[in-house]
Amino acid sequence: IKKLMREIGESEEMKREFELKALRSQMNPHFLYNTLSVINWKAMERGADDICEVVQLLSTFYRTALNHGSDMISVENELKNVCSYIQLQQIMHDKKIEVRYSVNPDLKKLQIPCFILQPVVENAFLHGIDAEENRDGCIEISCQKESEKLVFAVKDNGCGMTEKQIEKILTTHSNGYGLKNIHERIQLYYGKAYGIKINSAPHVGTEVTLVLPIDDKKCLFAQNTKKQT
Repeated sequence: IKKLMREIGESEEMKREFELKALRSQMNPHFLYNTLSVINWKAMERGADDICEVVQLLSTFYRTALNHGSDMISVENELKNVCSYIQLQQIMHDKKIEVRYSVNPDLKKLQIPCFILQPVVENAFLHGIDAEENRDGCIEISCQKESEKLVFAVKDNGCGMTEKQIEKILTTHSNGYGLKNIHERIQLYYGKAYGIKINSAPHVGTEVTLVLPIDDKKCLFAQNTKKQT
């Protein structure tokens, strides 16, 4: 039974990694960067500074998201990815969106699984702020140390959710790269004590918290990979 459970666990581990690799393989980074470089050069030629800004933000977003094919990324670069995404959203949105950051600088060099924060922020825009028409949007992003844990929090003043909606988000597979995927990836790397927590109220807003260990020795995925090799 123990052997079967271990094999099932390894199978789920491989499945999550294949999902991430499949997500990356949909984009050809070299072609993308070359195309963006051409667009940026032509925009500069014409003095179109606004187009240059969008292209540079898009380039930063994809460079940090793809992360040279590595599964781990620094907190600093993960935040750069989120910052470029938010600036692009601010340009595309008609209504005003205020963004506040609170980041402990001592945590910026820590290594975490890549691409776990941007989908949370994307959800805050698409399913929170965009769905609330009665007020301007506000997003707060924090990265702090709490009891030897690394805690990201993404808070919005959007339409909010019911308890039933929250439960569905963390238990139902979506077509995209949703919160359930991120929750399972974090638990795959670090164990069931870590992952995503959601606190929300209808017409008030939502706060999504990602909890990870600060001790790199708790990275279960890295340990299992070393054992297999």
